[in-house]
Amino acid sequence: MNFAILITVFFGLIATAFSSTMMGVHADPRYPGMCMVNENMILKAGDHENPHTCGLINCHNSGMTNFYYCIKRNIQGCTKGEVVNAKRAFPDCCETYFNCPQPDGSVQVLIA
Repeated sequence: MNFAILITVFFGLIATAFSSTMMGVHADPRYPGMCMVNENMILKAGDHENPHTCGLINCHNSGMTNFYYCIKRNIQGCTKGEVVNAKRAFPDCCETYFNCPQPDGSVQVLIA
């Protein structure tokens, strides 16, 4: 039991390090032990990829819901480009190209 709690906390910290987090209570007496985010999204307890954006939804048996999304990143002096691969699982789908002009006139492409 303690190992399961430790693993849950560990992965929660990893997800939080790469994301912004929102929380809410989405309990509905019609769906005990589940989260009713809206009429079209009723989730069992556990982690679920967000079907609409790069993110993760964690549903607890109590109806408490955590939403994890990508942190908005900026690199000084660089222009933000496209997402590397939006089809990858969270948080890997957050990786974004940045075009960074160099003193010699070239452009260095970074992934962050």
